Amino acid sequence: MTKKKSTPEAHIEFQGRLNASAGAGARGSIIERFATTEAVIDAMICSYYFPGAKPPREFLEDVVFDASFSFELRRRVFEKILRREGLFDDSRMQDIRRLSKLRNQAAHARGKDVDERAALEFFHVAGRVERFYQRVVVALRLHLHPDPLPTRNALLAALEED
Repeated sequence: MTKKKSTPEAHIEFQGRLNASAGAGARGSIIERFATTEAVIDAMICSYYFPGAKPPREFLEDVVFDASFSFELRRRVFEKILRREGLFDDSRMQDIRRLSKLRNQAAHARGKDVDERAALEFFHVAGRVERFYQRVVVALRLHLHPDPLPTRNALLAALEED
């Protein structure tokens, strides 16, 4: 059996059918998927700097959840980890930057509609980035939070349990 090739259309179908009349749905899906990207980067950073342990509450509150810990800063910290560990991939870092740009376009779309072509591109690039994340997690033997999409409250609640 041959493996199906990943296409932008397949990613869109997985996320739900998008067309011009469903632009607002695409907008929400893009913003939500990008939030997932941010959460995964946060989890990888925490796991890298605190291997085998939960990050201290102060680290989460003072760094990860601080409003000035922008996506660009997250990306730069993640890039430094990748370079240090010999896993840097310029094309994937460009993909991560592209996701950010497409997310911003969707978030600020007029009339809450998102260009269908931009939505297709976003989900296609997101698939490549997520596969890259999987390789990084395996290569660095990172142990991420059990919740694949930890929210601020979920991470803080988990710290309270200890």
